[in-house]
Amino acid sequence: QISKLIDWENAELTHPLEPGCTVLLGMCSKLPKVIYANLACLQQCVWNDLKAVYIIVDCRKSDLPPGTEEAIIRAFPQLNISFFYYSEQQYKKAEQLKLPYLYAWMSWCIGLKHTETQTVLIHDYDALILSRTVLKQRYDEFQSSSAKLQGIEWYKGNGFIRADRLACTFECFADVEWLRSFKPI
Repeated sequence: QISKLIDWENAELTHPLEPGCTVLLGMCSKLPKVIYANLACLQQCVWNDLKAVYIIVDCRKSDLPPGTEEAIIRAFPQLNISFFYYSEQQYKKAEQLKLPYLYAWMSWCIGLKHTETQTVLIHDYDALILSRTVLKQRYDEFQSSSAKLQGIEWYKGNGFIRADRLACTFECFADVEWLRSFKPI
């Protein structure tokens, strides 16, 4: 049901990926004010290689209250924020299935489709990063390694065990070219 909701084709990307990092932040449209706390913390963590913050909202653009985008961008000028939304088809399927995993996956894929940097940080909507340096340190570690993904810990749940070595997606750095080498599904 979801395999055709997203693809990597994007006519806007006509050049190679640039060095740096883009934050992918899925936004819950039903809790729009949470974004302010998240971005306030993120703004304190800005490092030179952080090029953009993509906020992917789990609804159609017409569903978010007017002026929301502008107010957020105005409040956080250092973050180079862009907004992306679900298409009509994506929105209808997400609303029909109402699965948190679907919302997360689709938001990340929409962000990845538009990313122009070599690295992304999948940033949780409710994450409040209180350290000013931890993201830069982790980004630098990721860049100096040959890793394709860098999570905080190994995932455990839904039939997976830590020994499976599946990285948790929260606060996960990832290589964009590597991710796009697979189909989104």
